[in-house]
This record gives sequence, structure tokens and C-alpha cells, in this order.
Amino acid sequence: MLDDTACPALLRALLDHIPALAYAKDEQQRWVFFNERFRQSSGLPAEELLGMVDTDILPPHIAAWVREHDTAVLKTGQPMQSEAHVVDLDGTPRHLSSYKSIWIDPHSNRRYILGFIMDVSSQRRIEREHQTILDIVANGPAVLVRCRMEPGLPVDYISPSIERFGLDPDELISHAVSFESLIDEEDLAEVLEESKRRISEARDSFVQEYRIRTDAGMVRRIEDYVFIERDSEGIPRFRESLLLDVTARYEAAQALAASEARYRTLAENFPNGSVVLFDTDLRFTLAEGRGLKFVELSRQKLVGLTVWEAFAPEIAEFLAERYGAALQGKKSLFEMSYKDRHYEVRIVPLRDPHNEITGGMVVSHDITRRKEAENALAELNANLENLVAERTAELERQARELEEANRKFKRLDELKSSFLSAVSHELRTPLTSIFGFTKLISRDLDKHLRPLIAASEDTCSLNRLDRVLDNLAVIEHEGSRLTRLINDVLDLTRIESGRMAWRDSRIQIADCIYEAVLSVSSQFFEKDDLQLEADVPRGLPDVIADPDRIVQVVVNLLGNAAKFTSRGVVRIRARQIEEEIAVFVSDTGAGIKADELERVFDKFHQCHAGDTLCRTESGSGLGLAICKDIVERYGGRIWVRSSPGAGSVFTFTIPVAPQKEASAT
Repeated sequence: MLDDTACPALLRALLDHIPALAYAKDEQQRWVFFNERFRQSSGLPAEELLGMVDTDILPPHIAAWVREHDTAVLKTGQPMQSEAHVVDLDGTPRHLSSYKSIWIDPHSNRRYILGFIMDVSSQRRIEREHQTILDIVANGPAVLVRCRMEPGLPVDYISPSIERFGLDPDELISHAVSFESLIDEEDLAEVLEESKRRISEARDSFVQEYRIRTDAGMVRRIEDYVFIERDSEGIPRFRESLLLDVTARYEAAQALAASEARYRTLAENFPNGSVVLFDTDLRFTLAEGRGLKFVELSRQKLVGLTVWEAFAPEIAEFLAERYGAALQGKKSLFEMSYKDRHYEVRIVPLRDPHNEITGGMVVSHDITRRKEAENALAELNANLENLVAERTAELERQARELEEANRKFKRLDELKSSFLSAVSHELRTPLTSIFGFTKLISRDLDKHLRPLIAASEDTCSLNRLDRVLDNLAVIEHEGSRLTRLINDVLDLTRIESGRMAWRDSRIQIADCIYEAVLSVSSQFFEKDDLQLEADVPRGLPDVIADPDRIVQVVVNLLGNAAKFTSRGVVRIRARQIEEEIAVFVSDTGAGIKADELERVFDKFHQCHAGDTLCRTESGSGLGLAICKDIVERYGGRIWVRSSPGAGSVFTFTIPVAPQKEASAT
């Protein structure tokens, strides 16, 4: 009997030799004891492993499984057994079984988790394989039968899958039913005779096919794989059979034979062509179709002959190359001529149920009429091409005439621009004089004549003076409008003719916008119910443009909004959108009809009544056209969104200026 000092060593030896991972943990789930198998699985020295926790060495999913059950054991104090299917870091699937319990140290009264983890993958695999074998026997396609080699072949064992034939396996065994009684009476004698002959020839394995009848009277066709078991003296003692129900296969074979007969009939009557089969020796095995007679061929002239024997050498060589491609698994489609007929030929490989190529099929379709039609169409196309060439030459001549006319129109446009420029310049001088003298006359009449008439108390004369001053005001107003029209014509003429002086520089567009706002502010002061709002940040990127032209664009847009909006708000905003500065001018006017939106930027275009740009006193119709030319000159865009009753939003964009290159330091 061992003394107390030897017991710990013995227990350690026992734990180190059990086929499991054994360990002990404290309540903080730190390892305080483990056997040698546990240490080897961790790959760490014992002194380093002590005090570690699960997540320090175990894969996350395994550590979570271990910790979950350790925590449950600590909480309940009850032993726990569990299994888990896990995957190692190298991808190997494993089935682990664990048993854990609580041990309380009698000296310190501390609690410890005692755990054992075993790899039961092999055991579970054997169980699954065993169950699979049982399932195959019970549910597989074959029925296993064991009969004693006695008269009637009494059944010694039959698998449960015999139920698929409508037979009860328990009843067959309990009543010692003979296997012969299951075989159809018409097949029984032949089956017994063949079995006797095979056994006498010492052929202990052979295959038979016959019919059996079920309890319900149904007939099933069976393929029987027979194995004869002999005793030590060579005497047959048992007949073991694997029965396969081949009823469906037999019926399919019968259906296939019928189908082949139908397809042969179809091939025989194939119109305008033929169907030909050949084997791996390029020997014809079938030739059918009405088209054969047109080229003096027939089934008798082809079947049994090779392609070399049936055709002239040049045709045979041409066909043999393509037949050989079919035997390599390649399909082909081509056209060929034979004895003044044209054919479209399709060749495909033929395969057996095992996907092995056994030959090929040639389907030839007579396309002689189609070819004749194609030739006629080709001739027609040639004539059409000649006609197209003639028409093309005529169109080229007309294009040259149009180009010449276009040059003349351009010249006339230049003359028009020169004429407008000259007329505008000529009109400016008398307009300036009319405008100046009108102001002078109005001032003198009001300053000198009005006091004299007022002193005479001549009311009639005073009324006449007011009418004269009103007429002079109209002349002054119309003179101003005519001056603006002339200025617009001159600007548009300079832009179109390329004579506009552009003083482009890097500018802050916000400065131009606020300058324009200041210029038109008086128009808004005259209307108590109309406000002007500007939302233009100073930090916008620079643009490359003529500041006067940008001011002109903004003034035109704000001026239009002020003229044609009676109440509400006119708002101007500017934002950077990607690589452009977008300026928005919105108003609360009457809006523009949809059919007018595309033409508001046309020269001399006047909107119909009710539109934002319309009023009793129409403008020149050039302001927006000038805006469009200026914006597009800088690579920008200008457009309007509007609908009747909802106001308008005019938007234009100017590209952001390239960044300045950093100066050398």
C-alpha cells in the first residue's frame, strides 16, 4: 500500500497519462493546475502557462465555449457536461466533449473549477459512418436478401427497404416466405434454370433480370446481383442478393426505342435536306432525308461506307476534317456546294450515357433557293451602292454650295454688325444733344418761367407749362431708353465681331456682385414693397474675368428682376460648386411660361404678357443675350428656371481660376 507522500506523484502520473486535457482554475478562471497533455497542446512552458486565462492561448471561438461553461459551473456549483463542434486555426474540424465540476479546498475554503476536455472526433465519425451504413441498407436503392439454399429459397434476412415493393420484411421472415414465391410465374423457370447452370459452373456471382409481384399485384422489374456462399466443402449454403428496381430504366429503354423509331421516321421525311450519322471510323450508320435524292444519294449508297468510300477524294477530305473535329467534341456550322446544290451543314458530336463520344450527326439543309435570293440581293445592293455614290456626290455638291452660301451669310452678318455699329455711333451724338437740351429746357422752364406764370396767377398757362414739362420728361425718359438700346447694340456688335476689349484679370467675384448691387439699389428704393437681399460670401475663390463685364451681367439680371417684380424679394446668392462659382438671382415675380424658357436668351426676344421679363414698357431684348455671350466667353453657362406664378431663378456659372503657383523661397 502506498504511503501519503507517494499519492500526489501517482495522481500526477495518472492525470498525465489520461487521453484528455485536465486542468484546474481559480474563481478568476486562471489556470492553477494542468496535466502534461494540456501543456503540450498549448505549446508553452508550464511556468508561463500558470496564471493565464482562456483567451491568452485558445482561439476566440473555443475560448468563448470554454469560458461560457466554466462561468455556468461557478454560478450554479453543479457539474456540467457538454459537446461542441469547433474548427482549429488550421481549418481542421473537431468534436470536443467536456466535463466540469467545482472542488472546494478544505484548508482555504476556496473554490476551483476542475475540467476535462476530450477530442471525440474519431468516435463521432465512427458513429456517423455506422449510422450511414444503416441508412444505406434501410433507405438505399438496393434491397439485401439472404436465402438458404433449400427448396423454395426460404428467406433468412431481408432489409427493410423491401417495403418499397409493397412487401412487409417482418412478415416475410416470420412466416418463412420462400423467395421463389415472389418471382413472377412467367420468369420463375428461367431464373431457376439459369441459377442452376451458373452454380454448376462454379460462377458464384452473376446478374439476373426478372419480374416480381407485390402484395398489391403490381409487377416490378428487378436486376438481381447474386452472390453464392459455400461451406468449407464447397457446397452452396446461402444465396445473397442485391435487388435493384430497374422498372423505370426498362420503361425508359422501351420509350427510347419507340422514340428512335419516331425520329427515324422523321429523318426519313426530313424536307430539303438530310440527317446522317457516322461512327468513330467515319463510317455512315444512318442516312435519311428527302434531300438525298436531289444529289443522287440514298441510304443504300451511304450506310456501311466510310466517307472516303462514299465521296470523291476532294469532297471526302473536306468532310473528313470536319467529321474528325466532331469526334474531338467540337461543333461546326458551314456552307458547301455539291452537284449544283448549296447546303448549310451542321455537325455535332454524339455521346453515350457516360458522356463518351461515339460518333457524330450531320444535318444538311438545302439552301439553294436562299443562295439564289442572296445573289440577287447582292446584285441589287451593288446597284444601290452605285445609286448611293451618285447621291453622295450630289449631296457633296450641295454641301459646297451651302458652305459658299454660309460664307456669304457670314459676310452679310459682318456687314450688318458694321452697319449697326456705325448707325449706333451716328445716333449717339444727336441723342446726346437731344437728351442734354431736353434737360436744359426742363430746368429753365421750371426755374424761370414757372415763377412768372405763378405770379400772374394764370392757371391755364400754369397747366400748359406742366404738360410741356411732362412731355419733356417723356422725351428724356425715352432718350435714356434709346441710349441704353444703342449701348446694348454696340456691346453685342463688339462681342460678335471680336472687337470687344476684354480686361481679364484674377478677381474676387463677390466685389463685382456687391458693386452691381450698389448700382441698382436705387431701383429698389423706389418700390416700398420690394426688397433686395444679397448672400455672397467674401471668401469665394478667384475667377479670371473682366470685372466690368461681370458687373454688367449682374446689373442686367438684377435690373430685370427689379423692373418686373412688383412686390416681394429679389435675392442674389453665390456659392462654389465643385470647380465653378454659381450665381443665383431669384425673384417673386409672375414667372415665365414654359414655351418661352428656351428663347429668353435670344436676341431681340420679347416675352408675352404675364412673364417675368415683360411689362408695359418693354426693353431692348438684348440684355440677356449679352449676358449669355459674356458668360459663355469665360467658359460658363447661364440658364433660367421658372413657372407662371412662382417667380424665376436666373443662374450663371464662371470657372474657378487655377491656383497660383507657390513662389520660390
